[in-house]
Amino acid sequence: MKSIIKVTCTALLFTGIMAGCSGNTAPKQEKSAFEKNAMHYGEIFKNEYYRATVENAKFDKIDKEWRLTTRVMINNVRDDGQTIDLSEIKYFIQDEKTGQKYEGEAHPTGDEHYKNVPHEFSLTTDVVFEIKTSPKDLNNMYLYIDSKVAPLTNTYWKLDNLVSVSLAATLAKETAMIMPVLSHFSPILNRKCCI
Repeated sequence: MKSIIKVTCTALLFTGIMAGCSGNTAPKQEKSAFEKNAMHYGEIFKNEYYRATVENAKFDKIDKEWRLTTRVMINNVRDDGQTIDLSEIKYFIQDEKTGQKYEGEAHPTGDEHYKNVPHEFSLTTDVVFEIKTSPKDLNNMYLYIDSKVAPLTNTYWKLDNLVSVSLAATLAKETAMIMPVLSHFSPILNRKCCI
Protein backbone atom coordinates (compact mmCIF):
# COMPACT_ATOMS: atom_id res chain seq x y z
CA MET A 1 0.00 0.00 0.00
CA LYS A 2 2.82 2.32 0.92
CA SER A 3 4.49 1.87 -2.46
CA ILE A 4 1.20 2.54 -4.31
CA ILE A 5 0.80 5.83 -2.44
CA LYS A 6 4.41 6.76 -3.18
CA VAL A 7 4.08 5.99 -6.88
CA THR A 8 0.72 7.80 -7.15
CA CYS A 9 1.95 10.93 -5.36
CA THR A 10 5.16 10.99 -7.37
CA ALA A 11 3.30 10.52 -10.65
CA LEU A 12 0.77 13.27 -9.82
CA LEU A 13 3.52 15.64 -8.73
CA PHE A 14 5.65 14.92 -11.78
CA THR A 15 2.66 15.26 -14.16
CA GLY A 16 1.66 18.57 -12.57
CA ILE A 17 5.16 19.98 -12.86
CA MET A 18 5.54 18.85 -16.46
CA ALA A 19 2.14 20.28 -17.42
CA GLY A 20 2.93 23.59 -15.73
CA CYS A 21 6.36 23.91 -17.34
CA SER A 22 5.19 22.92 -20.80
CA GLY A 23 4.40 26.19 -22.56
CA ASN A 24 4.54 24.83 -26.09
CA THR A 25 0.90 24.31 -27.03
CA ALA A 26 1.13 25.53 -30.63
CA PRO A 27 0.86 22.84 -33.28
CA LYS A 28 4.09 22.03 -35.07
CA GLN A 29 4.34 23.85 -38.39
CA GLU A 30 6.11 22.61 -41.46
CA LYS A 31 9.33 24.36 -42.39
CA SER A 32 9.13 27.00 -45.08
CA ALA A 33 11.31 26.78 -48.19
CA PHE A 34 13.33 29.65 -46.75
CA GLU A 35 14.02 27.74 -43.54
CA LYS A 36 14.78 24.52 -45.43
CA ASN A 37 17.49 26.32 -47.44
CA ALA A 38 19.16 27.77 -44.35
CA MET A 39 22.54 26.47 -43.30
CA HIS A 40 23.14 25.41 -39.70
CA TYR A 41 26.07 25.58 -37.28
CA GLY A 42 29.11 23.83 -38.71
CA GLU A 43 27.85 23.76 -42.30
CA ILE A 44 30.33 25.25 -44.76
CA PHE A 45 29.82 27.68 -47.62
CA LYS A 46 32.64 27.97 -50.15
CA ASN A 47 33.22 30.31 -53.09
CA GLU A 48 36.37 31.34 -54.98
CA TYR A 49 37.71 33.41 -52.04
CA TYR A 50 36.20 32.18 -48.81
CA ARG A 51 35.22 29.04 -46.96
CA ALA A 52 32.90 30.21 -44.19
CA THR A 53 31.04 28.56 -41.36
CA VAL A 54 29.12 29.72 -38.32
CA GLU A 55 30.27 27.83 -35.24
CA ASN A 56 27.72 29.07 -32.69
CA ALA A 57 25.68 32.00 -31.43
CA LYS A 58 24.53 33.29 -28.07
CA PHE A 59 22.10 35.96 -26.91
CA ASP A 60 22.59 37.80 -23.64
CA LYS A 61 22.09 41.06 -21.80
CA ILE A 62 25.17 43.09 -20.90
CA ASP A 63 24.96 46.52 -19.24
CA LYS A 64 21.21 46.86 -19.94
CA GLU A 65 21.69 46.16 -23.66
CA TRP A 66 20.85 43.00 -25.55
CA ARG A 67 23.69 41.48 -27.50
CA LEU A 68 23.73 38.64 -29.99
CA THR A 69 27.21 37.23 -30.65
CA THR A 70 28.02 34.80 -33.43
CA ARG A 71 31.32 33.00 -33.88
CA VAL A 72 32.31 32.79 -37.55
CA MET A 73 35.33 31.04 -39.07
CA ILE A 74 36.56 32.12 -42.50
CA ASN A 75 39.33 30.43 -44.46
CA ASN A 76 41.27 31.92 -47.41
CA VAL A 77 40.77 29.47 -50.31
CA ARG A 78 41.92 31.64 -53.22
CA ASP A 79 43.47 29.54 -56.00
CA ASP A 80 46.02 32.25 -56.85
CA GLY A 81 47.57 32.15 -53.35
CA GLN A 82 46.87 35.84 -52.63
CA THR A 83 45.83 37.18 -49.25
CA ILE A 84 42.29 38.30 -48.45
CA ASP A 85 41.01 41.27 -46.43
CA LEU A 86 38.24 40.26 -44.04
CA SER A 87 37.49 43.87 -43.06
CA GLU A 88 35.47 44.25 -46.28
CA ILE A 89 32.99 41.56 -45.17
CA LYS A 90 29.70 42.81 -43.73
CA TYR A 91 27.56 40.83 -41.31
CA PHE A 92 23.90 41.26 -40.49
CA ILE A 93 21.16 39.28 -38.84
CA GLN A 94 17.52 39.44 -39.73
CA ASP A 95 14.39 38.41 -37.89
CA GLU A 96 12.52 36.73 -40.75
CA LYS A 97 9.11 37.18 -39.09
CA THR A 98 9.38 40.93 -38.47
CA GLY A 99 11.95 41.85 -41.13
CA GLN A 100 14.04 43.68 -38.52
CA LYS A 101 17.75 43.83 -39.48
CA TYR A 102 20.78 44.37 -37.27
CA GLU A 103 24.32 45.09 -38.49
CA GLY A 104 27.19 43.38 -36.72
CA GLU A 105 30.69 44.41 -35.84
CA ALA A 106 33.52 41.89 -36.21
CA HIS A 107 35.88 41.33 -33.29
CA PRO A 108 38.60 39.06 -34.72
CA THR A 109 40.59 36.84 -32.37
CA GLY A 110 43.70 37.18 -34.57
CA ASP A 111 43.93 40.92 -35.26
CA GLU A 112 47.34 40.74 -36.93
CA HIS A 113 45.98 38.80 -39.94
CA TYR A 114 42.49 40.31 -40.20
CA LYS A 115 43.23 42.59 -43.17
CA ASN A 116 45.82 40.29 -44.69
CA VAL A 117 44.76 36.65 -44.28
CA PRO A 118 47.36 34.33 -45.89
CA HIS A 119 46.40 31.56 -48.31
CA GLU A 120 44.90 28.46 -46.59
CA PHE A 121 44.83 30.33 -43.27
CA SER A 122 41.62 30.49 -41.24
CA LEU A 123 40.52 33.22 -38.89
CA THR A 124 37.83 33.01 -36.23
CA THR A 125 35.81 36.14 -35.58
CA ASP A 126 33.21 37.02 -32.99
CA VAL A 127 30.57 39.19 -34.64
CA VAL A 128 28.60 41.28 -32.15
CA PHE A 129 25.12 42.66 -32.82
CA GLU A 130 23.82 45.32 -30.42
CA ILE A 131 20.03 45.08 -30.07
CA LYS A 132 18.02 47.76 -28.24
CA THR A 133 15.07 45.56 -27.31
CA SER A 134 14.92 41.81 -27.05
CA PRO A 135 13.13 40.14 -29.99
CA LYS A 136 9.92 38.39 -28.94
CA ASP A 137 10.86 35.17 -30.72
CA LEU A 138 14.50 34.12 -31.04
CA ASN A 139 13.64 31.21 -33.37
CA ASN A 140 13.52 33.42 -36.47
CA MET A 141 17.04 34.85 -36.47
CA TYR A 142 19.28 34.32 -39.52
CA LEU A 143 22.87 35.44 -40.11
CA TYR A 144 23.92 36.81 -43.50
CA ILE A 145 27.51 37.39 -44.61
CA ASP A 146 28.09 39.79 -47.50
CA SER A 147 31.23 40.49 -49.50
CA LYS A 148 31.64 42.87 -52.44
CA VAL A 149 34.77 41.03 -53.61
CA ALA A 150 33.24 37.52 -53.59
CA PRO A 151 29.49 37.66 -52.79
CA LEU A 152 27.93 34.89 -50.74
CA THR A 153 24.66 34.99 -52.68
CA ASN A 154 21.57 33.41 -51.08
CA THR A 155 23.65 32.13 -48.18
CA TYR A 156 22.39 32.40 -44.63
CA TRP A 157 22.62 30.48 -41.39
CA LYS A 158 19.77 29.83 -38.97
CA LEU A 159 20.83 30.82 -35.47
CA ASP A 160 19.47 27.89 -33.48
CA ASN A 161 19.18 27.43 -29.74
CA LEU A 162 19.31 31.11 -28.84
CA VAL A 163 18.21 31.54 -25.24
CA SER A 164 18.37 34.86 -23.48
CA VAL A 165 20.29 34.89 -20.23
CA SER A 166 17.31 36.49 -18.49
CA LEU A 167 15.08 33.60 -19.62
CA ALA A 168 17.63 31.10 -18.35
CA ALA A 169 17.75 32.98 -15.03
CA THR A 170 13.94 32.90 -14.80
CA LEU A 171 13.90 29.14 -15.40
CA ALA A 172 16.61 28.64 -12.78
CA LYS A 173 14.63 30.76 -10.30
CA GLU A 174 11.44 28.76 -10.95
CA THR A 175 13.32 25.49 -10.55
CA ALA A 176 14.75 26.76 -7.26
CA MET A 177 11.21 27.56 -6.12
CA ILE A 178 9.93 24.07 -7.02
CA MET A 179 12.71 22.17 -5.24
CA PRO A 180 11.62 23.13 -1.67
CA VAL A 181 8.09 22.00 -2.53
CA LEU A 182 9.40 18.64 -3.70
CA SER A 183 11.58 18.29 -0.61
CA HIS A 184 8.49 19.01 1.51
CA PHE A 185 6.83 15.88 0.09
CA SER A 186 9.92 13.75 0.58
CA PRO A 187 9.27 12.96 4.28
CA ILE A 188 5.66 12.05 3.46
CA LEU A 189 6.69 9.71 0.68
CA ASN A 190 9.42 8.10 2.76
CA ARG A 191 7.38 7.79 5.97
CA LYS A 192 6.97 4.27 7.28
CA CYS A 193 3.39 3.24 7.49
CA CYS A 194 1.89 0.45 9.56
CA ILE A 195 -1.02 -1.33 7.94
